[in-house]
Amino acid sequence: MNALHNLTALLNTTDAMAPWSARRAIHGTGGGFQEKDTISANSDDEDSAGIPALVKRSLIVFTVLCAFSFAAVVLRLHHRRKRLKKLGSDDYLISLAWLLAALVGVLSHYRDAQGFGQETPTFDELSSIFKQQFVYMHAFYISLALTQVSVAINYRRLSQGLIRWHTIVCNILLCYIVVGSLVEILAYDLQCRPIPAFWRLQDRPSANCYGKTTTATLVIYGPPLFRITADIALMILPMPVISMLQLPKAQKAAVVAVLLLTLVVILANLKRLSLTEPNQDTTVTRFLTVTLPLVQIWSSVEVHAAILCACGVTLRAPFVESWQKLRARVQSEALYPNLPFMKRRDRQQSASTMDSQESADSIGIAKLALAHAQSRTAISQAPEHQISMEQMLVQA
Repeated sequence: MNALHNLTALLNTTDAMAPWSARRAIHGTGGGFQEKDTISANSDDEDSAGIPALVKRSLIVFTVLCAFSFAAVVLRLHHRRKRLKKLGSDDYLISLAWLLAALVGVLSHYRDAQGFGQETPTFDELSSIFKQQFVYMHAFYISLALTQVSVAINYRRLSQGLIRWHTIVCNILLCYIVVGSLVEILAYDLQCRPIPAFWRLQDRPSANCYGKTTTATLVIYGPPLFRITADIALMILPMPVISMLQLPKAQKAAVVAVLLLTLVVILANLKRLSLTEPNQDTTVTRFLTVTLPLVQIWSSVEVHAAILCACGVTLRAPFVESWQKLRARVQSEALYPNLPFMKRRDRQQSASTMDSQESADSIGIAKLALAHAQSRTAISQAPEHQISMEQMLVQA
């Protein structure tokens, strides 16, 4: 976002309708675009298609983080479906947050892989970049907001009926996140008035854009500070509840360690903010090949680390169960080293064999009972048996 403000300020000092090849380098406080960028990436760091190596590294980082967060979300949904037989609103929110983070990340890297190999982009290409970045930032903000709301709802459900003040604090924090996210998105939308002037560069000279002003500084540094305070609150909020739980110290330490992963989200936020210092001399090629890929690397780290933290607290139970099963198996193998442990297929076969034997035994018992009943009926209906009964009655 800050880099786009830099380009906005530079665009406001030049003729936005002129082609890039006709512009001259303007240095100093006014800024401007160079006809041939001298700060572009080294040609040795580019492949045959002209794509910088930094863009490739950003794609690798994004893919790894996306895979880890996807696994965490799937495990969370599976555990909730298995234990609770249904999914909560926080589960749907975290799933939507992952979809937004993954989809927009793929689109942004696909966009950055196009248009490289030329020293300066065309007018239409830069307008397209601004338009896609506008959509990208909205999805980025919404994904982070949904993740934080999901965590707050989960904490509120866990403390509901146990600690009244904790539930009230969760509701206050939930309102703070929702209102702050709406203000964050609204401030980003209104950085250029009219709003389409953000990507319609031909309207920039007559539009009212922030550029490098006090308002732009608030828009740049306000959202990161808001997210940092919300992350710190979400990290500290469950601590009193954890201290009251009757859990072993090792499990409490594991839960606290998962909560401390929020520090990774905060550090990624600060790192992304430091990469786009508003006072740096930004040029078109540097923005496309250096600044934007680095910002996307740390944006991916921030949003996917937030999703991992949101899912980490709910994954404690399945990990504990898996650890207990593994520990019991290791202990059994240590106590009975000569006992062959059957595989899953062998256990299923033995179980089916036992079921068939039990069914055969039950059928045999039923046949014996039926034969015994038939024999008693035949004896009671025999004539000699009836006579003997009459004689016995007469004698009585």
